[in-house]
Amino acid sequence: MRLYLISFLLGSGLLVSCNPEPSAGPRVALVGSTRFLSASRSSTIPGDTFSTRVFADKYDPNDANLRRLLITVEYVRSRNPYLYPSTGFEANDVPKETGRLVFLDSVLTGEQQQSVAFQFQAGTRTTSGREIWRFNAEDVNGDFNEGGYTLRLRNTDSLLTYHRYTTILPAPTNYRSRSYISLLSGLALPAFSLRQHTENQSLIDLVYLPLSGGGRALATPQNADFINRSAFWIPTNRRATQLRATALDSAAFVAATTPAQLEAAFASPGGTLITSTGALPTRGLGRVFAFRTADSPAKTGLLFVQSVITIPTPALRIQVRITK
Repeated sequence: MRLYLISFLLGSGLLVSCNPEPSAGPRVALVGSTRFLSASRSSTIPGDTFSTRVFADKYDPNDANLRRLLITVEYVRSRNPYLYPSTGFEANDVPKETGRLVFLDSVLTGEQQQSVAFQFQAGTRTTSGREIWRFNAEDVNGDFNEGGYTLRLRNTDSLLTYHRYTTILPAPTNYRSRSYISLLSGLALPAFSLRQHTENQSLIDLVYLPLSGGGRALATPQNADFINRSAFWIPTNRRATQLRATALDSAAFVAATTPAQLEAAFASPGGTLITSTGALPTRGLGRVFAFRTADSPAKTGLLFVQSVITIPTPALRIQVRITK
């Protein structure tokens, strides 16, 4: 698979070096500017977007060629929301995430083995906690260097009995650039995080995909159009997300503030199960869909299609409310 990896000459951007002293292995640096995130930060905005550009090269032309660029993220303690008990809570009761999520793992070839840059946009976590991003470059001798930063979020809705967030899904330009989302965590992933990493596929509840007849839609992994164009997807990883159209408007969405109301909206009579929203209009949005995930136990919620963003790049802004 071809990834969006390019070698380039740095202009006015500031290189924030992650291993400033010459040592075995490639040099790794993050480009710091008003546009690109290169250092740790704290936020109170769930699902906030950020852009990063990582650069790796050889210290000396005679050094070993680059072989691999690896980007991972670790969510501490968990990326999923936690339903706090009314009494008797202890910090160790919160489930602990195991391992790191592989965001990108690319084998480098050609000119990329001399120097490589990778630029991406991602969304922050939607639950309180930390996410630790690591950027690792390795050469053909197995020597490597690593840099990174930590993002911290304090979400003011931690004590609510449901989870809420707003997030942005970049618009797909073709079938290879689809966006994906895990509804419980609010974690949105790009296509390159799914094609070669089957463990990530099992997280996905909905995909934002282009339609064969034009337009774009949100669909479940069981949607026939998506299945026909995603041969790389392991069949057992296709989560059976249940999706229903509703007659709710934005006011009704905002008014749904309890698990009972979210579950009632999904169970409302007349709501036929669908695998796709159908083509979403570019204007006059505001449609509300009910869903139930394939988690154990299942989570139920509402998805409000808020707006289409056109600048700086096309994207879909959605709001989600889901039982914890």
